[in-house]
Amino acid sequence: MWFRSWNPAIRKMSQKLVYFWDGVLGLYLSVKFAFVYDNLSQTYKIVMLLLDEAENITRGEF
Repeated sequence: MWFRSWNPAIRKMSQKLVYFWDGVLGLYLSVKFAFVYDNLSQTYKIVMLLLDEAENITRGEF
Protein backbone atom coordinates (compact mmCIF):
# COMPACT_ATOMS: atom_id res chain seq x y z
CA MET A 1 0.00 0.00 0.00
CA TRP A 2 1.15 3.52 -0.82
CA PHE A 3 0.51 6.58 1.30
CA ARG A 4 -0.27 9.87 -0.45
CA SER A 5 -1.62 13.15 0.87
CA TRP A 6 -4.51 15.14 -0.59
CA ASN A 7 -4.89 18.91 -0.22
CA PRO A 8 -8.55 19.72 -0.85
CA ALA A 9 -7.90 23.50 -0.79
CA ILE A 10 -5.78 23.37 -3.96
CA ARG A 11 -7.14 20.02 -5.20
CA LYS A 12 -3.72 18.39 -5.48
CA MET A 13 -2.43 14.96 -4.55
CA SER A 14 1.17 14.36 -3.52
CA GLN A 15 3.58 11.94 -5.07
CA LYS A 16 3.78 8.52 -3.42
CA LEU A 17 5.31 9.24 -0.01
CA VAL A 18 5.56 5.95 1.83
CA TYR A 19 5.12 2.31 0.95
CA PHE A 20 4.21 -0.32 3.50
CA TRP A 21 3.53 -3.97 2.98
CA ASP A 22 -0.13 -4.86 3.49
CA GLY A 23 0.91 -8.26 4.87
CA VAL A 24 1.59 -6.33 8.09
CA LEU A 25 -2.15 -5.83 8.46
CA GLY A 26 -3.63 -8.81 10.22
CA LEU A 27 -7.09 -9.70 11.39
CA TYR A 28 -6.73 -7.78 14.66
CA LEU A 29 -4.53 -4.90 13.46
CA SER A 30 -5.86 -1.39 12.74
CA VAL A 31 -3.90 1.44 11.10
CA LYS A 32 -4.44 5.17 11.68
CA PHE A 33 -2.57 8.14 10.23
CA ALA A 34 -2.09 11.61 11.72
CA PHE A 35 -0.56 14.82 10.38
CA VAL A 36 1.43 16.52 13.16
CA TYR A 37 3.77 19.45 13.72
CA ASP A 38 7.13 18.78 15.42
CA ASN A 39 8.19 21.84 17.43
CA LEU A 40 11.78 20.63 17.83
CA SER A 41 12.52 20.34 14.11
CA GLN A 42 9.84 22.86 13.06
CA THR A 43 8.55 20.49 10.38
CA TYR A 44 5.33 18.64 9.66
CA LYS A 45 5.30 14.85 9.89
CA ILE A 46 2.97 11.98 9.14
CA VAL A 47 2.60 9.49 11.97
CA MET A 48 1.33 5.95 11.46
CA LEU A 49 -0.24 4.22 14.47
CA LEU A 50 -0.66 0.46 14.56
CA LEU A 51 -3.19 -0.90 17.04
CA ASP A 52 -2.83 -4.58 17.78
CA GLU A 53 -6.20 -5.47 19.27
CA ALA A 54 -5.17 -9.06 20.05
CA GLU A 55 -2.33 -7.91 22.33
CA ASN A 56 -3.94 -4.55 23.24
CA ILE A 57 -0.84 -2.51 22.32
CA THR A 58 -0.24 0.53 20.11
CA ARG A 59 2.95 1.25 18.17
CA GLY A 60 3.79 4.54 16.43
CA GLU A 61 5.99 5.03 13.37
CA PHE A 62 7.33 8.34 12.03
